[in-house]
Formats: sequence, structure tokens, C-alpha cells
Amino acid sequence: MPFPVQVTARPGDETAYVITKGGEVWALTGGQVQSEPVLDISDRVLSRQEQGLLSIALHPSDPNRFYLHYSDSRGDTVVSEFTFASSLEADPASERVLLQVDQPAPNHNGGMLQFTSDGTLLLGLGDGGGAGDRFNNGQNPDTLLAGLVALTVDGDPNPTKYAMGLRNPWRFWIDDGLIYVGDVGQDAFEEIDVAPLGPGLNYGWPIAEGLHCFRAQECDTT
Repeated sequence: MPFPVQVTARPGDETAYVITKGGEVWALTGGQVQSEPVLDISDRVLSRQEQGLLSIALHPSDPNRFYLHYSDSRGDTVVSEFTFASSLEADPASERVLLQVDQPAPNHNGGMLQFTSDGTLLLGLGDGGGAGDRFNNGQNPDTLLAGLVALTVDGDPNPTKYAMGLRNPWRFWIDDGLIYVGDVGQDAFEEIDVAPLGPGLNYGWPIAEGLHCFRAQECDTT
């Protein structure tokens, strides 16, 4: 299993799922990896630098559905729903695309997918790449880049910007009303944000990197 990047399972379920950066989903049962992947979409995935199959989320109430975040052949972000034929097999033809986002560079593609308690699917997206917020997305509310994106998986996905000011939120986790965001730093600082879960937060990039002003000795961090 080359380059695994995430493992997930439903509470109490004996089967866990591991994704590889190249575009495969594998089942892990009884501590053993199955001999064939559950799903192989490597023909759709560009695995290069920070691009690839980056995250998986299982539907919180429907065991037949799961969601993948991957870089398509052009390097752009795709979030899609797939369906299981069984716990050890999924149909590549079942793909339903929920979101496509143009990516101007091959880095800072974000990563994580996770459901909130109300069934909203959250996606982490970086600032578009380069260094120093090259594309000026960090404080731009009119782009889905540089923040967390909320999606509805039933009906119209209606993607909206849930939070902003993140450089590259590669991983985040929701627990007991809090969200923990691992945001990859520029040079001097790595950032772990802990905040009440809810829309509208601004994490400050590129005004600040962590708790420190990024482009000036003094800055407005409100």
C-alpha cells in the first residue's frame, strides 16, 4: 500500500478504510489489509507534490455512501460521493461530483473532509499555493480557497465559505463542540487552532502566521 494518507472508520465497525495518495481506497479488517482495493480511481487522480487523493469521509448515517477529496488530472480540487456495493467494494461509476475548484498552483491544496453533527460536510482548502499568499486569497471572502468550505451532501451541495484566513488546513478534527485545525505554516511557525465549531471565523492568514504578525512588526489581529 504505497503512501497512505488517512484512515477512518465508523464507531464500532470492524472495517476501517485507508486511502493512498495515488488514488486507492483499501479496507482494513481484523488488522489485515484486503488483497484488492475497495476503490481505485488512480486514473482520475493527479498525485504530484501536495496533490493526490487527500481525504475520505464516511456518511454519518448512511453506510452505503462515502466522500473523497482528490486532485483531478488538471490538479484542481474535486469532492465526490461514491457508493459501496459491499463493505469491501465500491463502484467507480457511482461518482457524484459535489464540488470542483480551480487550483492555481500544485501546493496548498488543503486536505481534510469531516462531517459536523448536523450533517454538514466540511472541506479544508489552502490559499492557492506559492508563498506569502501569492494569489491574495487569505482574506478574500469571495473565493472558497484559504478556508473551510461547507457542503450539503443531500440535494444541492451549495458550497459556502465556512471560515477564512487559513494558509493550508491539511488536517482538522471536530470533537465535543470544538474544531482543531492543523494549518501548515510559512517559515517560522506551525499553527494549531482550537475554536468553537461554527461559521464565520477568520484565522488571520496572511495578516498573521500563528499569533505573530507576518508582513509587519505590528498588525491588527482582531
